[in-house]
Amino acid sequence: MFRVIVNNSDVLRGTQTLHIACEKETFDELIEQHLKSGCVHHSYTIDSVLEILAQVEKAIEDESTLLKIDVPLKICGDIHGHYYDLLRIFERCGSPIENRYLFLGDYVDRGSYSMEVIVLLFLCKIQYPMQIFLLRGNHEIPSINRNYGFYTEIRRRYNNPDEWPLLHRRFNEIFSKMPLAAVVAGHILCVHGGISPSLRNLQQIADIRRPITEPSGLVRDLLWSDPDASVSGFVKNRTRQISYFFGEEQLINKLNDLNIDCLIRGHQRNMNEVSTLEDFFPNLTIIQVSSALEISFVTFDVWDISKYETEMVGTL
Repeated sequence: MFRVIVNNSDVLRGTQTLHIACEKETFDELIEQHLKSGCVHHSYTIDSVLEILAQVEKAIEDESTLLKIDVPLKICGDIHGHYYDLLRIFERCGSPIENRYLFLGDYVDRGSYSMEVIVLLFLCKIQYPMQIFLLRGNHEIPSINRNYGFYTEIRRRYNNPDEWPLLHRRFNEIFSKMPLAAVVAGHILCVHGGISPSLRNLQQIADIRRPITEPSGLVRDLLWSDPDASVSGFVKNRTRQISYFFGEEQLINKLNDLNIDCLIRGHQRNMNEVSTLEDFFPNLTIIQVSSALEISFVTFDVWDISKYETEMVGTL
C-alpha cells in the first residue's frame, strides 16, 4: 500500500520532510510515522493522496449523516491546519489507535499544515473507522477553503497544473460526503455550528442526502450558526453574512423538542480552549470546544452544575 521514506537531507523550514509513496506498508505504520515524526511537513506523492482519499471515501459513505456514538469519547474542536495542536491532542488525550475521538470540523485553512492534519485524520479513519469520527465544518466547503488557505497550500505543494486542481476537487468531494452531526450517549448533540429554525427533529438530519457541495437551509445552519445571548429567537447573522444567531431561550426550546440535554459545538475560538460559554448562556446548555473535551459518562443533568463540572473534563 504505502512506503515511508525518510530523507534526512531534505529540509523544509528547518524540519525533516517525510516522503510517502504508494507501496506495501500498512496504514498503521503510516499513522505511527506521523505521530512520532513531530510537527514536520510531509511530502506526499499525488498517487498516495488519491489512494488515501479513495479509501476514506468508502469509510465515510458507510456512515449516516447523523452519527450515534457511545462513550467514553474525546471531542475536539477546530484544528485549522495547526498540525502541532492535533499532535498535542493525541499526545495528551491518548493515541487514536486506542481512544475514540469525535472531531467537529474545520480541519483545513488558516494554518500551514492542512495537508498533514487531514491526511493523518483520514488515515486514522480508514484504519479505525469506529474510533475516529469526523464531522464536516464550514471550512470543508469548496468556496471557503478556496479562499482561506487550503487551496493555496495544495497549489504551492503540487505546482503541476494537472495535479493541484485534481487534489482540491477530490478533497472537496470527500468533504461533501462527511456526516453533519452526532448524538453522543443519546443525550448530547454535537455539530460544528449550531441549531436551525428549520430543525424540528433529529430524523431530519439523518435523512439528509449527501453529497452536498455548497450547503443551504438546514445544512448551512448546522455548519454556520452561532449563539448570542443578546438576541431573542433566530436573528440573521450579520457578522458572518450567512445563517443565524440563536438566543438562549430558542436553544433551550429546541433541545427540549429534540430530547437533547446539551449542545457541543466548535466554529468559534475562545481564550479558553474548552468553555462552558457562561458569557453566552449561563445555564450551561451549550459547550464551546476549541481543542479537546473528554466525556467519560453516559448521562448527566445540565442543570446540576456541580455534577456537570466534575464529569466533564477539559483536557487541554
